[in-house]
Amino acid sequence: MLDENQLRIRVARDLRLGAALNLVGAEDVAIGIGLDRPDSLVTPSGPGSVTFPFSGRSEAIHLDPTEAVPTRALAAGADDLAKELVARLLLRLRERS
Repeated sequence: MLDENQLRIRVARDLRLGAALNLVGAEDVAIGIGLDRPDSLVTPSGPGSVTFPFSGRSEAIHLDPTEAVPTRALAAGADDLAKELVARLLLRLRERS
């Protein structure tokens, strides 16, 4: 199910987890995000029904990491970073539909 809010929550959680595990050994990090199978996403279309708005779109959608952020800001800025990343990813997905 394509739920923008849930996707933001999951991305923010993963950013916080990465920060907590100290996975990045650099002062700055650039973050990319992607969806491997957009054709499998469904959206609600009414009570008890869904549609496959990206049917036939089997190629992955990725946002390459372009802007670096301080690693120490990952946990504190996770919600804002996730909001921006998810918005950009979904925009790219909808542009290619």
